[in-house]
Amino acid sequence: MKEIQPSSGIHTGGLVIIVVSTIALSVLSTLLLLLSPAGRFFLATATLPKESSAATSAPTVVANEENQVIGVVKQASPAVVSIIESGKVPQYVQCQTTSTPDITIPGMPSNLQQLFSFPSIPDLCQKGTALQEVSAGSGFIVSPGGYILTNNHVVANTKDEYTVVLNDPEHLGQKVTAKVLARDSTDDVAVLKIATSSTLPYLKLGDSKNLQVGHTAIAIGNALGQFDNTVSKGVVSGLSRSVSADSESSVEELRGLIQTDAAINPGNSGGPLLNLAGKVIGMNVAMANAQSIGFAVPINIVKEVYTQVAKTGKYVPEPQAFLGVRFEPVTTELAANKKLPFN
Repeated sequence: MKEIQPSSGIHTGGLVIIVVSTIALSVLSTLLLLLSPAGRFFLATATLPKESSAATSAPTVVANEENQVIGVVKQASPAVVSIIESGKVPQYVQCQTTSTPDITIPGMPSNLQQLFSFPSIPDLCQKGTALQEVSAGSGFIVSPGGYILTNNHVVANTKDEYTVVLNDPEHLGQKVTAKVLARDSTDDVAVLKIATSSTLPYLKLGDSKNLQVGHTAIAIGNALGQFDNTVSKGVVSGLSRSVSADSESSVEELRGLIQTDAAINPGNSGGPLLNLAGKVIGMNVAMANAQSIGFAVPINIVKEVYTQVAKTGKYVPEPQAFLGVRFEPVTTELAANKKLPFN
């Protein structure tokens, strides 16, 4: 048996000591690196993958907003209605005009006189009137008892009749005659009422006071008078806008409006503008002759009219003061009549 020399044990022990010392030095260097500015920078860069992970989760946020919009539309659509205006339209039939001489020459024989006459020609003659649909707009139910809000210009003609087309599953497509309870031409708001024997779906009115540019806006309405409950989505693009809107018979000066890039088309007038909570923040009222510029009446203005009508059955607008100024050239004659200084 070979005896193990002591030197071998000492050599092995030295190797162990050297290895342990090397490990200790490496650990110490790592600690110093972490505590140094370079080490802190490294830790900061190490967190970048977490930020990258947050960035990759952004589509989830978009998907959540998409689901919110879908939920709002499903909840609100049954309470959005179409409003049809029907008026008496003249009816015309084809008729013949009576032939009479256009030129009379004294002493000319009658057979020659006919040479100067024009034969009868076809013409259109009115024969009574008929009740026909003449325009269409939108509205939304705001109470289970059948109160409906819309624009004044949708129901402006007091001689015509108005029919509401319901959209909820229980009454889908049902047509109900509506009574106009109030018209506010200043803010372009009207309140209607329909008779119903059952509870109707209705929208909750929000608060437009704290509305901010950038908030999501969802518009629903009877686009072009034929595509009922068309949905468009955008954002609030501006607040407190003033516009001059042309109607069939006049020009409306509207103030304090909400501007949105959600598409508002002919027929959308009177429809709701909703937020992501499903509450009405405005009433669609006008569109610009440009892309992605539409306007809505803030719901707080609409609520003032509706609240008064719901309580009293009528609307009496508060007196408003206006300052009117006009001018005309001062002529010599005007200066003399009014005793004005004139050069």
